[in-house]
Amino acid sequence: MIRALSFPLGFGLGPLFTVSAGTESRVEIIRLLPLTPPQLGHRLRSASKPGGSAAYFSEINADAEPAYGRYPLYVISSVVYLIFFIPTAYGQNIQTVIIARFLGGIAASTGSTLVGGTVADLFESHDRGLPMSIFSICAFAGTGLGPAVSGYIEFKKGWRWIEWVQMMAAGVLAVLIILFTRETRGSVILSKRARKLRKETGDSRYQCRSDAERASLAVLMKVSMTRPLYLLGTEAIVFFFSLWVATGWGSMYLLVEAVPLIFRNVYGFNEGEVGLVFYSVVVASIIGFGTNFYQEKLYQKHVATRGPEARLYASLIGGLVFPAGAYILAFSQGRGHWMGPVVGLTMIFTGVYTIYLAVFSYLADCYTIYASSALSGQSLCRNLFAFAMPLFTTQMYNAMGYQWASFLAGSVALVLAATPWVLFHFGPHIRARSRFAKELARIQGEK
Repeated sequence: MIRALSFPLGFGLGPLFTVSAGTESRVEIIRLLPLTPPQLGHRLRSASKPGGSAAYFSEINADAEPAYGRYPLYVISSVVYLIFFIPTAYGQNIQTVIIARFLGGIAASTGSTLVGGTVADLFESHDRGLPMSIFSICAFAGTGLGPAVSGYIEFKKGWRWIEWVQMMAAGVLAVLIILFTRETRGSVILSKRARKLRKETGDSRYQCRSDAERASLAVLMKVSMTRPLYLLGTEAIVFFFSLWVATGWGSMYLLVEAVPLIFRNVYGFNEGEVGLVFYSVVVASIIGFGTNFYQEKLYQKHVATRGPEARLYASLIGGLVFPAGAYILAFSQGRGHWMGPVVGLTMIFTGVYTIYLAVFSYLADCYTIYASSALSGQSLCRNLFAFAMPLFTTQMYNAMGYQWASFLAGSVALVLAATPWVLFHFGPHIRARSRFAKELARIQGEK
């Protein structure tokens, strides 16, 4: 059980430190380099754009695993992720930093792409709530810990030490993955066992059906690039859940960029005090993690009658907490104590946490062996929103005003809050029309 739980914990730590790299240090990197103000804005956007390109590479991981398994992908990715901190820390120009961050981001995307399939391998559907929640709190809390911790590292040691500290943490993570994790994909385990028996006995009758059905590398690459997009474009559940979580995730990063604007300009906070505001994300993660225990009780009680939709109870409320928090943030800033906007931020991040966890758990339950592809399509959409929305945060808040910009983010979230309610009531009917759902039912019938 401990080893099993180490999977979601370990693969959650990767995104945690990746997020740390992408927040406070980005501004300090560009601040150090010799750029004029117009170049600063252009380069800042350029530095963010590789994240969107890297999001697409997560699709390759999703379907390379049938041929090679999950374990090799995790090991290779963790080592590559570790290595590319070196050119980032030593970089003397923005081009070097962009390329290194781009390649490191590709490697770091493996954890969030494959974790749903890994958890589905290790746990029955009724036991997946806790491991997915452990992964979610690790990945989510990093959004707050990143700017809060790295801000003080930069203040004391300089921005390059942000990269070195992350490299140390990534090194520990890589060692833990290599030493204490194993392959979890059933077809790959059976294939290795059959190969071993053929070698030991000389009997060629030991065969694995997955070997006979395994496609060529070219076909696998084609599938890896198309199946997540196919699911995203044809499966209503994947599309609307992806849009929902992408909006929440993108809004979260938009607000991460907006926090310094609001608390510096409205409340006069300095750099260190602004960093402390981001602990609201950590508090929200703890609240969301605690809420998940109640969600699990509801799931265990209703799964027999509700099926995968029993994963959605917490998100029904969390989807409404998100826009409520945005409205509090919008209309409390500048009208009283700074705790008003902080409470709003905490509510926003708590709502996004429940959305994030519900999407991962629900898609893993619905698509089982295709979970990695479904989650890859979702991750593509979510990461594209996350990299794009911060690009126009400053312009949007300056043009609309701080209050109305936050109000707009909340209003969009309010519209999309209908998503879990629709799926909660009509999910079985939607899945009944799904080609993938029918294929999964056939496979389960054969078993």
